[in-house]
Amino acid sequence: MTCHVLIKDFILYIDSLKYNYTFFAHNLGGFDGYFVLKQLLHKQPKMSTYGRYGIITMSLKNSHNYIISFKDSLRIFPRSLADLSEIYDVETKKTTFDLKPAIAGFILYNNEFKKSLNFYLTNDLRSLEQILFKAATYLLEKYNVSLLDCYSTASLGMKIFRTNHVEKEVNEIPILPIFYDKILRNAYLGGVVNVYKPTGNNLRCFDINSLYPYAMKNAMPGKLINTHYGNIKIEKFFGLGLLIYSQI
Repeated sequence: MTCHVLIKDFILYIDSLKYNYTFFAHNLGGFDGYFVLKQLLHKQPKMSTYGRYGIITMSLKNSHNYIISFKDSLRIFPRSLADLSEIYDVETKKTTFDLKPAIAGFILYNNEFKKSLNFYLTNDLRSLEQILFKAATYLLEKYNVSLLDCYSTASLGMKIFRTNHVEKEVNEIPILPIFYDKILRNAYLGGVVNVYKPTGNNLRCFDINSLYPYAMKNAMPGKLINTHYGNIKIEKFFGLGLLIYSQI
């Protein structure tokens, strides 16, 4: 059975499901996702992508009108499957397999090779399943956070922080409406970052990169507070603003 036949069978399977399901692939964005996407293009799935990270998530409605989603577990847990199987101490550990004969092409018709390859791939699936089950259980019990709501390590950390460490009535972190979010994102421009290991004798060191913690002591605005016309005293202004200049 070829890879294409396996994926087509999988597509038929998800189309028959009668509940909302989320499927995880370890390295969806860099490998697995493109094989699945090729078979799903005719269904016009919704996708989120991000630069070199490729596909972040895909989703579609199947024939029964249920939502089938695909997420990349590597973005949430950025370690190899072998490392994760040891970290979470799951029963099924990641194994190794020499794929060079398969790449050469002459051994694909060897039944023993097919059996070994099938065992290796099935073992990977079982290992990832056990890792995700263990991680999801831990996150739900300790932090009341669902793994299904997360897309990356950063979103997982923010979800834990917002759920457990923010007094919602006092320090709620606002989520900007998409209109303001797009405006503010255009104001952020990246710069060059260089890392140095300075050495010397009788040096006086000054940290001039501490504006972030200084600014975070203030409550950042998260909604439209006011509209100003005319001159603004910049020394008394705190927050983010959109400047509209017109000359009459």
